[in-house]
Amino acid sequence: NALKRARHQKYEDEESRRIVQDVEFHTYLESLIEKDRSENADNPEALQKIDMAKKRLAELTAVTQEKRQNREIPEMLCGKITLELMKEPVIVPSGITYDREEIVQHLRRIGHFDPVTRKPLTENEIIPNYALKEVIEKFLDDNPWAKYEPGSMD
Repeated sequence: NALKRARHQKYEDEESRRIVQDVEFHTYLESLIEKDRSENADNPEALQKIDMAKKRLAELTAVTQEKRQNREIPEMLCGKITLELMKEPVIVPSGITYDREEIVQHLRRIGHFDPVTRKPLTENEIIPNYALKEVIEKFLDDNPWAKYEPGSMD
Protein backbone atom coordinates (compact mmCIF):
# COMPACT_ATOMS: atom_id res chain seq x y z
CA ASN A 1 0.00 0.00 0.00
CA ALA A 2 1.61 3.23 -1.19
CA LEU A 3 -0.11 5.37 1.45
CA LYS A 4 1.16 3.16 4.26
CA ARG A 5 4.71 3.26 2.84
CA ALA A 6 4.51 7.06 2.60
CA ARG A 7 3.31 7.30 6.22
CA HIS A 8 6.08 4.95 7.31
CA GLN A 9 8.69 7.03 5.47
CA LYS A 10 7.31 10.24 6.99
CA TYR A 11 7.52 8.70 10.46
CA GLU A 12 11.10 7.52 9.82
CA ASP A 13 12.10 11.01 8.66
CA GLU A 14 10.53 12.56 11.75
CA GLU A 15 12.21 9.97 13.96
CA SER A 16 15.59 10.78 12.42
CA ARG A 17 15.04 14.47 13.18
CA ARG A 18 14.02 13.60 16.76
CA ILE A 19 17.21 11.57 17.23
CA VAL A 20 19.37 14.44 15.98
CA GLN A 21 17.54 16.85 18.30
CA ASP A 22 17.97 14.46 21.23
CA VAL A 23 21.71 14.16 20.60
CA GLU A 24 22.10 17.94 20.26
CA PHE A 25 20.07 18.52 23.44
CA HIS A 26 22.06 15.89 25.35
CA THR A 27 25.33 17.47 24.19
CA TYR A 28 24.10 20.92 25.21
CA LEU A 29 23.05 19.71 28.68
CA GLU A 30 26.40 17.96 29.17
CA SER A 31 28.21 21.18 28.26
CA LEU A 32 26.14 23.10 30.82
CA ILE A 33 26.90 20.49 33.46
CA GLU A 34 30.64 20.68 32.70
CA LYS A 35 30.54 24.49 32.77
CA ASP A 36 28.80 24.33 36.14
CA ARG A 37 31.44 21.86 37.35
CA SER A 38 34.32 24.17 36.38
CA GLU A 39 32.62 27.19 37.98
CA ASN A 40 32.04 25.28 41.24
CA ALA A 41 35.26 23.26 41.42
CA ASP A 42 35.88 24.37 45.00
CA ASN A 43 32.33 23.72 46.28
CA PRO A 44 31.89 20.05 47.32
CA GLU A 45 28.14 20.42 47.86
CA ALA A 46 27.61 21.89 44.39
CA LEU A 47 29.84 19.21 42.84
CA GLN A 48 27.70 16.53 44.46
CA LYS A 49 24.55 18.04 42.92
CA ILE A 50 26.30 18.33 39.56
CA ASP A 51 27.31 14.66 39.70
CA MET A 52 23.70 13.72 40.48
CA ALA A 53 22.49 15.80 37.52
CA LYS A 54 25.01 14.12 35.21
CA LYS A 55 23.97 10.68 36.46
CA ARG A 56 20.28 11.49 35.94
CA LEU A 57 20.98 12.74 32.42
CA ALA A 58 22.77 9.47 31.63
CA GLU A 59 19.80 7.48 33.02
CA LEU A 60 17.31 9.44 30.93
CA THR A 61 19.43 8.98 27.81
CA ALA A 62 19.65 5.23 28.44
CA VAL A 63 15.86 4.96 28.87
CA THR A 64 15.27 6.88 25.64
CA GLN A 65 17.68 4.66 23.71
CA GLU A 66 16.15 1.51 25.17
CA LYS A 67 12.65 2.62 24.13
CA ARG A 68 13.87 3.23 20.60
CA GLN A 69 15.51 -0.20 20.41
CA ASN A 70 12.70 -2.16 22.07
CA ARG A 71 10.16 -1.99 19.28
CA GLU A 72 8.13 -5.11 19.51
CA ILE A 73 4.39 -5.41 19.33
CA PRO A 74 3.24 -7.68 22.19
CA GLU A 75 1.88 -11.00 20.96
CA MET A 76 -1.38 -10.51 22.92
CA LEU A 77 -2.18 -7.52 20.68
CA CYS A 78 -1.75 -9.51 17.47
CA GLY A 79 -4.41 -11.50 15.65
CA LYS A 80 -4.28 -15.28 15.74
CA ILE A 81 -4.63 -15.58 11.95
CA THR A 82 -2.39 -12.87 10.45
CA LEU A 83 -0.21 -12.35 13.54
CA GLU A 84 -0.40 -8.59 12.95
CA LEU A 85 -1.57 -5.83 15.29
CA MET A 86 -5.34 -6.06 15.63
CA LYS A 87 -7.44 -3.13 14.44
CA GLU A 88 -10.79 -4.24 15.82
CA PRO A 89 -10.46 -7.08 18.35
CA VAL A 90 -13.47 -9.33 18.79
CA ILE A 91 -14.06 -12.30 21.04
CA VAL A 92 -15.75 -15.55 20.05
CA PRO A 93 -17.61 -18.05 22.29
CA SER A 94 -14.44 -20.11 22.80
CA GLY A 95 -12.88 -17.07 24.53
CA ILE A 96 -10.32 -16.47 21.80
CA THR A 97 -9.83 -12.96 20.48
CA TYR A 98 -9.37 -12.31 16.76
CA ASP A 99 -9.25 -9.21 14.61
CA ARG A 100 -12.76 -8.71 13.20
CA GLU A 101 -11.61 -8.47 9.59
CA GLU A 102 -9.54 -11.65 9.72
CA ILE A 103 -12.16 -13.81 11.47
CA VAL A 104 -14.96 -12.57 9.19
CA GLN A 105 -12.82 -13.33 6.12
CA HIS A 106 -12.10 -16.78 7.54
CA LEU A 107 -15.79 -17.48 8.12
CA ARG A 108 -16.78 -16.30 4.64
CA ARG A 109 -13.96 -17.93 2.67
CA ILE A 110 -13.03 -21.06 4.57
CA GLY A 111 -16.01 -22.06 6.67
CA HIS A 112 -18.17 -21.37 9.68
CA PHE A 113 -15.85 -22.66 12.38
CA ASP A 114 -13.34 -21.23 14.86
CA PRO A 115 -9.90 -21.60 13.23
CA VAL A 116 -8.24 -22.52 16.54
CA THR A 117 -10.82 -24.74 18.25
CA ARG A 118 -12.54 -25.90 15.03
CA LYS A 119 -15.92 -25.53 16.78
CA PRO A 120 -18.87 -24.14 14.77
CA LEU A 121 -18.91 -20.32 14.62
CA THR A 122 -21.05 -17.73 12.87
CA GLU A 123 -20.61 -13.97 12.43
CA ASN A 124 -23.46 -13.17 14.82
CA GLU A 125 -21.56 -14.89 17.66
CA ILE A 126 -18.68 -12.41 17.40
CA ILE A 127 -18.67 -9.62 19.98
CA PRO A 128 -16.34 -6.61 20.28
CA ASN A 129 -13.50 -6.90 22.80
CA TYR A 130 -13.60 -3.30 24.05
CA ALA A 131 -11.07 -3.88 26.84
CA LEU A 132 -8.42 -5.11 24.41
CA LYS A 133 -9.30 -2.30 21.99
CA GLU A 134 -8.46 0.19 24.76
CA VAL A 135 -5.19 -1.61 25.48
CA ILE A 136 -4.25 -1.45 21.77
CA GLU A 137 -5.12 2.26 21.60
CA LYS A 138 -2.98 2.94 24.71
CA PHE A 139 -0.14 0.90 23.21
CA LEU A 140 -0.33 2.95 20.01
CA ASP A 141 -0.41 6.22 21.97
CA ASP A 142 2.71 5.15 23.89
CA ASN A 143 4.43 3.65 20.82
CA PRO A 144 3.69 5.82 17.78
CA TRP A 145 6.17 3.83 15.68
CA ALA A 146 3.74 0.87 15.79
CA LYS A 147 1.17 2.84 13.79
CA TYR A 148 3.49 2.65 10.79
CA GLU A 149 4.68 -0.93 11.04
CA PRO A 150 3.33 -3.61 8.71
CA GLY A 151 0.00 -4.84 10.01
CA SER A 152 -0.64 -1.79 12.13
CA MET A 153 -3.75 0.35 12.16
CA ASP A 154 -4.27 2.67 9.19
